[in-house]
Amino acid sequence: MRIAKALEPNNIMYLEDAMLSGNAKTYARLAVETSVPVCISETLASRYEYREFFELTACDVIMYDVTWCGGPSEAKRISDMAETYMIPTSPRTCGGPLLFTCSAHLATALPTSSSSRATIGSTRTSIHTSLTRFRFLKTDT
Repeated sequence: MRIAKALEPNNIMYLEDAMLSGNAKTYARLAVETSVPVCISETLASRYEYREFFELTACDVIMYDVTWCGGPSEAKRISDMAETYMIPTSPRTCGGPLLFTCSAHLATALPTSSSSRATIGSTRTSIHTSLTRFRFLKTDT
């Protein structure tokens, strides 16, 4: 809680994996007590594990790894469930170029995608451009 409070003035994108992700009630308490957006990340493996976080309003952003959560179909289901709670999603991958392409393709197809993150080899590349905003800009031209 103290770290989240200390980060509030910095207007960070979100606080990822502030605690172990096994306790949605603890995350719900954190989400209430800080203005920093809380991200539940790729350590959860299916939509069934994310459901309690959605129901308790325990997070502001969902991040999942396309390969760890059961593939693109399950990732899409997680995103669809998140959309019903108006929670943006952020696909990520630490695989190779094929998995990166899969995550990027999925992110562009999701109405609630906020950003994508990829780790390829030892180089970490973060893409924090809003893909939804990009689509609006693209259609205006």
